[in-house]
Amino acid sequence: MRTLSEALQQVAWWDWPHDVLRAALPDIRALPIDAFIEKYSAPGAVTKLSPNGTKTVTQPA
Repeated sequence: MRTLSEALQQVAWWDWPHDVLRAALPDIRALPIDAFIEKYSAPGAVTKLSPNGTKTVTQPA
């Protein structure tokens, strides 16, 4: 079982582009931390590096 710190490091919301952060603000404000981690570390909420090195985050449904 991973620690809260490890789980947050996997999500790494602090590296998300500002537009993704703005879209996720309702969840950041409302969800309990465990629910936030579960939602944003799920498949489909993956941070990827584009060929030019830019990070993108696909938000979960």
